[in-house]
Amino acid sequence: MAFDPGADEFPASLETLAALPPQKLRSLLLIAGPQALASGWAARTAVAVAAGLTARGRRVVLLDLCLTDPEVHGLLGVENVEGVADAFLFGVPLKRLARQLPDRSFAFVPAGAYVPDPAEILTHPRWDHVLREFANSDTLPVALVPAGVTGLEELARRFGAAAILGAPGEAEAVMAGLPPECAVMATVRPAAGRAGAEGEEPDPLAVLLAEVSRGGDEERDEPPLLRQALVWVAVGALVVLAGFAAWVAYRSLGGRSAVEPLEPVARFEATPEPPAPPPPEPEIVPRPIETPVPYSVQIEAHEDPRAAAERVAALRRAEPGMEFYVVPANVAGVLYYRVMAGPAADLATAQALMQRLVEAGHKASAEAWALAPTRWAFYLGDFDTRNAARARGDELAAEGIPTYVVEIPYEHGPSRYRLYAGAYRTPGEARVLEDMLRRAGYEPQLVERKGRPAL
Repeated sequence: MAFDPGADEFPASLETLAALPPQKLRSLLLIAGPQALASGWAARTAVAVAAGLTARGRRVVLLDLCLTDPEVHGLLGVENVEGVADAFLFGVPLKRLARQLPDRSFAFVPAGAYVPDPAEILTHPRWDHVLREFANSDTLPVALVPAGVTGLEELARRFGAAAILGAPGEAEAVMAGLPPECAVMATVRPAAGRAGAEGEEPDPLAVLLAEVSRGGDEERDEPPLLRQALVWVAVGALVVLAGFAAWVAYRSLGGRSAVEPLEPVARFEATPEPPAPPPPEPEIVPRPIETPVPYSVQIEAHEDPRAAAERVAALRRAEPGMEFYVVPANVAGVLYYRVMAGPAADLATAQALMQRLVEAGHKASAEAWALAPTRWAFYLGDFDTRNAARARGDELAAEGIPTYVVEIPYEHGPSRYRLYAGAYRTPGEARVLEDMLRRAGYEPQLVERKGRPAL
């Protein structure tokens, strides 16, 4: 069905969606074709759909999943700061990032940090938890996502329902790429003109809904020729009446001036209004300074987890300015517990850190293999103080999960402290700790490690 986001009418196919009870529509993908995105129509339509569903009783949060070229934030007049990407890469709760806009009835989460590989976000296992949280709070997530992007199939399977926004000919190609678990609830295309434009056939369902809403009491329009004739008669009558009124006014004023002088018109001086109060100072929102810290220095390794934990405790006491941590690793079928130091932002910093450890007697010698790329770690939460993060780490250590703390400085305001577990070269290497977390009853959140470097 054709749709103009500037029109007041909500598409009939989307009216059907709005009428569904929450248990039958828990989440909705708006999948936009290339032409629909390039013209800006898809973003405008996403805003209109979110507003329309909200006006019809649903509590809506609009998510921008156009991660490489976001546009919705510009339409809503907000900055693209923390958003969807930050929630999945850095563990920020997505519900905390939802902004309730003052001039809109729905909440909005922008795309967030630039993501070179959107599939990393779209296929993230944390989506199951996020969608479950929205459902529990009776909130309908409506997400705009480009058609053809890698990872869309898996995301569509999780959402389970979609509306396709596409120029003529795009919808069929989009539908062909969706999994059977995702029901296509509506297809919407850009309107050639405003509703009722010449040459565009009205949607029969929309006509039926309009008649039902009017109750059938409105009279039908007069034939075009008769209506035009009536208009010209009315215009002529108005002209005659205006001329007669002007003549009467002229005669009245002229007669009055011959009998008595006109009274002076009373003068009124307007009282100046007090100046408007100055606008409130803009609220300064603290923003984290999250530096990638993808390197560690391996000091030694143990098969006994207690020996590794004791070694880390001793190193922390000796060097309070840097962090030490235990990392479980499966090496040729044998489970080792690596003792590592860090984090470091680059290879040169890692080399300097290793040299410092050697000079302090904590490591036997400087070895090239000990400079380990460890981009991936499991996110376990952000805390206001280092002690609070340590306390949570002690609780997890009692369950067999080794952790460590990395400081997250903020541009405005005090630092926070992020609790991590593990430090791995690849997601595949991290599976050993992922299994340990699942056995302990936790949902693993593997993220790119970020924070303040040790040196």
